[in-house]
Amino acid sequence: MGLLGALLTAPARTAAQQPPTIRINYVSADLGDVIRSLAAVLNVNVVLTDVPSRRITFQTPQPVPAPQVGAVLEAILESQGLVLVQTGPVAQVMPEEKRPSTGPVRVGKDLPSPPPLGLVTQIVPLEFIRAEEGVGLLKQVASKNARLEVVPRSNSVLITDRGVNIARYLDLLRQLDVKTGGEAGLRTYVYPLKHASAVELAATLAQVFGGAVAAPAARQRVQALEGRSLSSELTGFR
Repeated sequence: MGLLGALLTAPARTAAQQPPTIRINYVSADLGDVIRSLAAVLNVNVVLTDVPSRRITFQTPQPVPAPQVGAVLEAILESQGLVLVQTGPVAQVMPEEKRPSTGPVRVGKDLPSPPPLGLVTQIVPLEFIRAEEGVGLLKQVASKNARLEVVPRSNSVLITDRGVNIARYLDLLRQLDVKTGGEAGLRTYVYPLKHASAVELAATLAQVFGGAVAAPAARQRVQALEGRSLSSELTGFR
């Protein structure tokens, strides 16, 4: 069977201003025709390069909102080992292994909704975590073909992947790249002691909180005792 009722636009928008929907029903349809027809709905001019000649069946149980047709096309391309690369007014569809190393470059932690179609390169500046940490975290959730790198001389991450995937990575980075320890963040405070030894107090706090304290040199211990004795003598003198 060929292409059956693939793209039937629903009636005009309702009073609630719902977006139009598309009924997708491909049965044993040529892969190239499927790609071209979905791209036409998205107003994208596509050129097919080394796209295999095969037939596929793809159906949605419910009509798909028009803004989500791009996600449907991405799902079909990914399942067939293909990727779309936008180059000016024309988009080229090619096998994943032949894709370029980068796509159109964007900067920031946000993408439009719906995300850009096809291959995208995103440079993400980070504020509160190191870029190396960000790359390590993303590698745990990224697709096998994602490119993740630290931007030299910049606390930024370079990501190249499909736009729909990059949207997920950015959502994760926004949640992780935040201040810790409240509004003030982490700080170091120095408290002068009047009636206790700093070395002894540090050892006690380490036992309570499970920390580690470097052992002071012998002379530092003597100086601490001398300082405490001198403080006591001065107090008595007063």
